[in-house]
Amino acid sequence: MFVVGRRSATVVAALAWILLVPGIAAAAGWSQFHGRADRTGVTTTETVLTAATAPTLHRLWAAPTGASADGINSSPAVWRDRVYIGSDDGALWAFDAVTGAELWHDGVESPIRSSPAVADRRVFFGTEGGSIVADRAASGARLWSYDMGAKITASPLVVGSTVYIGSRGGTLIALDAADGSVLWMTKPFEVWGMWGGPAYANGVVFVGTERSEVDAYDATTGFRLWATRLGARVRSTPSVVDGSVFVGTDAGQVAALDAATGAVRWITAAAAPETTPVVRSSPAVSDGLVIVATAETTPMDGTAVALDEATGAEVWRSPLADYSTSSPAIANGVVYVGSYDTRLYAIDELTGTLLWAPTWGVDNLPRGINSSPAIAGGRVYIGCRDGSLYAFGVS
Repeated sequence: MFVVGRRSATVVAALAWILLVPGIAAAAGWSQFHGRADRTGVTTTETVLTAATAPTLHRLWAAPTGASADGINSSPAVWRDRVYIGSDDGALWAFDAVTGAELWHDGVESPIRSSPAVADRRVFFGTEGGSIVADRAASGARLWSYDMGAKITASPLVVGSTVYIGSRGGTLIALDAADGSVLWMTKPFEVWGMWGGPAYANGVVFVGTERSEVDAYDATTGFRLWATRLGARVRSTPSVVDGSVFVGTDAGQVAALDAATGAVRWITAAAAPETTPVVRSSPAVSDGLVIVATAETTPMDGTAVALDEATGAEVWRSPLADYSTSSPAIANGVVYVGSYDTRLYAIDELTGTLLWAPTWGVDNLPRGINSSPAIAGGRVYIGCRDGSLYAFGVS
């Protein structure tokens, strides 16, 4: 571990933090990728965004980051009244969740495609330069940084006082959130490269790997409990619900595994093999449904697909105008998902009916969307490859 120097915070960030002390009303959060540690992609605290209000969605603001070729490929985290997101410009950014005003940014000199996680007034993120970094959530002042020696695109998982993250070099590590000290790490070559982040449930950490596996580790000791081979690379972050682990694969399939044993419960094709599909989105699981987005390249296409949680049987599919690696997010029976076609979609969770998508030339974004939506405080936040963070709402 090495500690790097603090960076100066802006005055506006310091003043804004005064409003975030305990006891002051604040918006419900989406503090890490896909909402929480089990990565289900569901919020139960949202009250403004509903099936009735979804058709009135519109763009509220755009908050630019620095210039880069591919803009934002990170997904936002929302904590209190702030939104945090990484950018290919080599910085982590913090914006006011209501206005989109920049509060601070912290440059790390390499793209940040890892989605940040916020806990205990710290924000954690990985970098393509190979470091896992902790900043003060209020000011962006650097607290610590640990060099993993290989590119990180996975999103950190925070459970209690521990941060878990994997690298493309094939190491899964557990770090103390306070100082970045190593609690445990996997053996060399035990885990192949990890694109997606880990998930957590009942004392176990689950991760998908380039070895076409889902692996399960004891969260305290790092002991590997089981590993299940699926026949295609797993770049999807797992979701864990009701004793099952759900993941997408680069064969365009969705798999359900027993969380205790790793036994395969079902595997379903989310798209026809001849379309050369992949499922890199993290499944959203709600009301007995497992919902993913597909990326199909023959032709370039995409679909939101809902499967029965118990059997894997297809329940509905809703077309997207281009392929998607965005992970769906759900609030009050509405599924929100982005697409490379430059649009955010709102889809009825139970029927697959399209409730809203931006009118071309009005609320669609300037470039495609690789980011996944975050839902908090009556708004949907999502990054775009034009380099801006966008907020959508109904008022």
